[in-house]
Order: sequence, then structure tokens, then C-alpha cells
Amino acid sequence: MAALGLREAEGVQTLIRDLATRGITQILVSHNLDHSFAVADRIAVFRQGKLVAIKAAQETTPAEILHLINGLTDVSP
Repeated sequence: MAALGLREAEGVQTLIRDLATRGITQILVSHNLDHSFAVADRIAVFRQGKLVAIKAAQETTPAEILHLINGLTDVSP
């Protein structure tokens, strides 16, 4: 969604939410944590092609996800 304007990005987020309410699974690949947290139930972190973690979006923070992306083990602020 990075190449989209604000209105278009909001439209994609609305579509994702609508599909989710109908029970349709989607996979969003994004580096934009704001977009990810706005629509995701779960966030999977990959580093160098390997799965590092899967976190429930409601039970994590952008800071924790950034630590996982960067390979840091200490996620305390």
C-alpha cells in the first residue's frame, strides 16, 4: 500500500476489514506497521526468509515487532 495515496490506502483497509467480517482470509505483506496493526489479527515476522514469530496484534506493540524484525531479543523499552 506504500505506492497508494491516503484515500486509496484507506480503501484497501476497508476492503480487508470487509472481507474479514465475511470470514475470508487475506495475507498482507507490508513494512508499514501502522497499516499492519490497523487491519491484522496476527502479525508474522520473517527475517532472512525464516519465520521468527507470530504475534496476536492485540497482544503486541509496534516496538516489539521492530525488535523482532531487527533480531533483538530484549523487547523491553
